[in-house]
Amino acid sequence: MGVNFSLGRDVFYAVNGLNERWTFYGREDYDLELRLRRSKIEFYPLLNRGIVYHVHHTERVRSAEALALVAEMEQSPEVRCTHGIEAAESFNPNC
Repeated sequence: MGVNFSLGRDVFYAVNGLNERWTFYGREDYDLELRLRRSKIEFYPLLNRGIVYHVHHTERVRSAEALALVAEMEQSPEVRCTHGIEAAESFNPNC
């Protein structure tokens, strides 16, 4: 999925946005995709329908901690993450 999807703000808030636990490896988009699929919320892939510019970056290390989080996420039935938008807003009410 990555950058190639679209959804409304209300849908993003319904699943509590991106999970802030992803500080490594960069699977936050996969986590969001799984939670959207579990919630039966429709989202729209934009693959080959828009221009995307990719910023070159070094590949992140796939640590044991990151792989464990991926496994936990795949097994979880959760739709809303606990470390998402609401947690960020409580930290900074101006965001």
